[in-house]
Amino acid sequence: MNPILTAAKQLLHKEEKILSTLKCSLTGYIITHKVPHPGMLLATNRRLLFFSQYKNTFIAEFDYEKILSIETKRRIFDKKIIFYHK
Repeated sequence: MNPILTAAKQLLHKEEKILSTLKCSLTGYIITHKVPHPGMLLATNRRLLFFSQYKNTFIAEFDYEKILSIETKRRIFDKKIIFYHK
């Protein structure tokens, strides 16, 4: 099993289940100062959870109730999922 996924499973709350995973990088203006952090995005039945073990462990949680919008962008060499969170 993927070591990142194995470590991320330790962060789940009781009764929380992983619905889907995506290997990706998180780039956020406030969270990562626009520096991409490679890791894994997990969609659970409660929230989105980003987990990275690149250099240092980095965790970002996004409750579904606080996500304002989600959009996708496709460019020649990459794809992006963009979401705005309170």
